[in-house]
Amino acid sequence: MTWVDPLDRGRFPADEWALLEVSGPDSPARENHAQTLFNVANGYLGIRPGSGLTFINGFHETYRIRHAENAYALARVGQVMVPVPDGTCFEVTVAGVPLRDCELVSRTRRLDFRDGELIQDEVWRLPDGLEIQIRQTWLACLSRPGLAVTTLQVDAGGAPVEIAGPLRVGFAPAESPEAGDPRQAELPIDGGLELIDDAGPLAAYRCRNSRLAVVVGRRDTATAARLTRYLSYATTPFGPDGVADGLAVTLDEDLAGLKAECARTLAAAPDLAGLRAEQRAWLAAFWERGDVRVELDSPSKQLAIQQAIRFELFQLAQATAAPGEQGIPAKGLSGSGYSGHYFWDEELFILPFLTYSDPGRARQVLRFRHRMLGAAKRRAAELELAGALYPWRTINGEEASAYFPAGTAQYHISADVAYAVQQYVNATGDRGFLADGGAEILAETARMWADLGFWGDDGSFHIHGVTGPDEYSALVDDNYYTNAMARHNLRSAISAWQALGDAGELQEWRRIADAMHLGFDERRGVHPQDAQFLHREPWPAQEQRRPLLLHYHPLVIYRHQVVKQADVVLALHLLSHEFTAAEKRADFAYYDPLTTGDSTLSAATQAIIAAEVGAAELAERYFEQALFVDLADLHHNTADGVHLASAGGVWLALVAGFAGMRDSDGEIRFDPHLPPGWKSLMFSLTVGGEPTQYVFT
Repeated sequence: MTWVDPLDRGRFPADEWALLEVSGPDSPARENHAQTLFNVANGYLGIRPGSGLTFINGFHETYRIRHAENAYALARVGQVMVPVPDGTCFEVTVAGVPLRDCELVSRTRRLDFRDGELIQDEVWRLPDGLEIQIRQTWLACLSRPGLAVTTLQVDAGGAPVEIAGPLRVGFAPAESPEAGDPRQAELPIDGGLELIDDAGPLAAYRCRNSRLAVVVGRRDTATAARLTRYLSYATTPFGPDGVADGLAVTLDEDLAGLKAECARTLAAAPDLAGLRAEQRAWLAAFWERGDVRVELDSPSKQLAIQQAIRFELFQLAQATAAPGEQGIPAKGLSGSGYSGHYFWDEELFILPFLTYSDPGRARQVLRFRHRMLGAAKRRAAELELAGALYPWRTINGEEASAYFPAGTAQYHISADVAYAVQQYVNATGDRGFLADGGAEILAETARMWADLGFWGDDGSFHIHGVTGPDEYSALVDDNYYTNAMARHNLRSAISAWQALGDAGELQEWRRIADAMHLGFDERRGVHPQDAQFLHREPWPAQEQRRPLLLHYHPLVIYRHQVVKQADVVLALHLLSHEFTAAEKRADFAYYDPLTTGDSTLSAATQAIIAAEVGAAELAERYFEQALFVDLADLHHNTADGVHLASAGGVWLALVAGFAGMRDSDGEIRFDPHLPPGWKSLMFSLTVGGEPTQYVFT
């Protein structure tokens, strides 16, 4: 396969330990793309440099969802992540001339993956021809979640300089060019933050509807043409089941607590040199656990691939360093895409990296899902079900997906959470987590499956009216992926709940799991994606407008054999031991040509199975699609934020695809399939508490 570098190396020079950009005045689209790529975050807070947008994980506004036609138990209240006051944008005046009235001559950015700091250098030209140089840096402290630091230095050749830096309360409009794109923020709320208290360096704000509060603290050190600003944030805590009790922050004592937290963060912060040393130490430990190194025949290709791999891993580091009481949004804190919601991306595409590189952080994220179990049980009850049904998309634990055919109907989210619990326990041996909430997740989700399905006349257990991972087929019967993952959920619950559960209930779970309907088409030799899929009309070959969801009504898409993202093929990966090699080859050969890849979740999974079945060049092509989806903006929506699931998928494609790693109850096996021209692949895995390095040639 001929290698064509997807990046403009004049603009993005290759460097295996940094992302660099060299540019001049740019179009808004290119600048929005760059702001995503150069975001700085630590899992709790995230900054889009130069945009005036700072986000905090879980800080959101609510709004009433307006349905064209009402129905019982539809999602009623939407949730959307809103920016908090930003203190990283400055107003610079040189010799009485505002910088906004000057001409931008050049700009360079460098985001170092080992230092964790963004450095931006700009040259501006005043109307009289004088050129000035401005350097700004941004640091989101990976070891101090509520703290960020920015510096600004102006070299104006002796001309007088004034720097002002008020807090900006911005809003996050949709950035990508497609109007009505459901992947963007659902509602472009214009901030709407109320200033409720401003006590010098501490300012408190509150959302009008959710009543969540945020306190922002500032500490400036300034000289004639240089400013260093420390910013600290504290927000309303979430309750025991994940739902925020925002009304509590109207009380003076609660607001005082947030202020005290902000003040402590500022007071405890070392000087900038100390913070930079902490940042380097944190990242050194991260790269020791999580780095993936490759060696290729082509030095130039190796440099490009290695840089992109580390960019993706660095995004995972930034998104998961300190999520606090919250989960991991689909875009991290890099942009407003998907409204800041948590999806299954977290469990199936991001958590595997944490589980096998930093199990402590994986446990923390799974604890977040346990805190939301109460809300999941309430949602199940609304749908006349026992047990727990996790929301398809949420921030505070309540379902926020207004379009239920591709939202709530994706019941598989509950099995995905259960799968992540079992994978974590297998890899770590952490039986304590099972006793402290993990087993409860497994049992409550198992109860939901037992109640959702029914016994058919054929003696099998069926699950009808669901949507699988492929959102181009909705409300189907016996989706293969859903049924297979439900069976895995039930069996995991049986294993974890044996000493605690009712014997009759355990016996019923076992009977259901053993009788779960998993279709197989003898004539084609494949597993049907669902009961209807193989009987549908093939998608017309001449219709190539992508993504389909932006160009065709859902009813047009639903009646065809066309796949948005890996569905049966994802089951081949997650439940690998349940399929023969021949079945994997046949299923992949059938479904891969039908898959549009309109979801960025898909390419990595397709790469994994392509590698396993011997389609080496295809595997490498899918891997590169996942690898460069954000750097090269392959889906034209990176402006809305990085695709974190694809970043996790890159790691999976390397480790589970090219190295062929499979984990069977904590026992690691490998079946490597390196692409042509790859000389070696190196990484570490932490299983049973001890990291082990692996090298494949």
